[in-house]
This record gives sequence, structure tokens and C-alpha cells, in this order.
Amino acid sequence: DIGDVPVGSRDEVGELTAAFNGMKENIRHLIENLNQKSQVEARLHQEELKNIRMDELLRESQLLALQSQINPHFLFNTLEAIGNASALLMEGDNEITEMTYTLGQLMRISLSNENYLVPLREELEHVKLYVKLVEFRFHGRLCLHQEIPEALKGERILKLTLQPLIENSIQHGLAGKRSGGNIWLRGEKRGKDNYIYVVDNGDGITEEVLQRLRAHLRDSAITGSRHIGMRNVDQRLKLVFGEEYGLFVSSSEEGGLCVTVRFRTL
Repeated sequence: DIGDVPVGSRDEVGELTAAFNGMKENIRHLIENLNQKSQVEARLHQEELKNIRMDELLRESQLLALQSQINPHFLFNTLEAIGNASALLMEGDNEITEMTYTLGQLMRISLSNENYLVPLREELEHVKLYVKLVEFRFHGRLCLHQEIPEALKGERILKLTLQPLIENSIQHGLAGKRSGGNIWLRGEKRGKDNYIYVVDNGDGITEEVLQRLRAHLRDSAITGSRHIGMRNVDQRLKLVFGEEYGLFVSSSEEGGLCVTVRFRTL
């Protein structure tokens, strides 16, 4: 720390002083080399720990993936067994068999993980199955109208984009209607951008509630239990297509709510 000791002469003391200075310099280099070696070893150790952790996470994810394949197959087989048992007991297909078969089809589409992007026509088929299942509870009080241009049906959209929006329309807009509950699916292309409009003739919401819903969609943190499905869809659309895409809400001319899905051609 104090630097080299000055060498005042070339006698024995001077030679000893020069040797001491050389030894001090050698020790300094040795300490630097040890420090560098320690840093390299520490980095290598961290990398080894990171690789070990990554291997553990990979094994866990593989196990979860295998488990997720087992559970749906068990559920599909159980639903099919229920449908068959109902048909045998009732001496033919009936409402219960139709409900279980429809639910099985719906879950096969929902739980398959082959692709996260699907043609819009497949998403529309998924929505039809969902509404068919819900109609068993509403007994004819609900009607779905699809007004989607054929040219738009080939565009790829995120799987499970429309079903949560349909569910939101039913639960928050149409559940209280005794009859005449309608949902329209409309669409259009504007250049590279595609628009799907989910419109209902439900009870509608006030301007204050509409502003809160818009703020809820903009908020990055999910709080509460209402409209989580819409938040989920909006965030997934932004992740895949970009921040300018997603969901936009407004009041509909039919009296209820209009949710616009904006996505682009990939």
C-alpha cells in the first residue's frame, strides 16, 4: 500500500530492499491472479447451478406435460361413458347424451395444445359448441348470429379468444333476460388488420362502468374476479400481435356491449 521502499545504496541492505520490492510485486500479481481465478470459478459455479436448475425445471415441465395429457383423456373417456350409459338407460340418445358429447368435443378443442394460433373458422366452431352447451340451460332464450366474411375465416387467431367474450356477454348481459337474448359475431378486414365484433343486446352498462372496464383492461395487474377472462384475452393478443392490438369495449347500438377484437394478419 505504501509503494516501493526506496533503495538508498547497493550494499547488502540495498540488495535486500530491492529483493523485498520484487517480492512485494510478485505477491501483488499472485493476489490478482487468485482473485481472477476465484471470480472465474464463481461464475462457473453459478453457471453449473443455473444449468442444474434448468434441468430440474425441464424435468418438472415434462412431468406436468405428461400429467396434463393423462387427465384430459381420463375426462374424455368418462364423459363418453356417461353419454353411453345415459343412452342405454333412456333407450336412445337424449338431452343428457347430447350435453355430454358436446362437452367432450368442447374440451378436446380447449385442452389440445398443438397450436396456440388457429384459423378463425376453427375458433368459430368452438364458439358454436360452447353456445350449444349453454343453450341447454337457457332453453331457447339465447341465439348466436355469425356474420363473418368468408375471406376472414382463414386468418389465424389465438385459440380461446372468442369463447371468454361470449361467456362474458351471457353472464353479465343476457343472464337476466327472459327471452330474446342475442349475440352477434361480426367481422371485417382493414388492410393487414382484422376486426371481430362481439355484440349483445343485454342490459348494457353505464358510462362510468364502461370507463372502469376500460381502465381494468389497461391495468397490468389483475385484481378481483370480474372480467379476468377479458384481461387474459387482451394480454395474450398484445403478446402475440403487439401492444396496439387487443380488446376495445364500447356500448352497442343493440343496447348491450360491443367488444372489438383487433389482430393482424401473420
